[in-house]
Amino acid sequence: MEFEKQIKEVEKINEEISSGKLGLKASISAFKKGLKLIESCKKELTQAEESVKKLVGVDEETGDIQTEDFTPEN
Repeated sequence: MEFEKQIKEVEKINEEISSGKLGLKASISAFKKGLKLIESCKKELTQAEESVKKLVGVDEETGDIQTEDFTPEN
């Protein structure tokens, strides 16, 4: 499932659980499904962060683009 669909599914699960319309077993099942989707999203985001490069400049002599690995700032 693609990332955006997973996020929408997590949002849907959150709404269902928050509505109070699900019974206990259904809420727990939905919660577990949501956790799995969140873990999948986190994994995909981590992989994306690792593949992103940050443009830091252009070498004036060669015209080559200079990049460095992206590091999220905390």
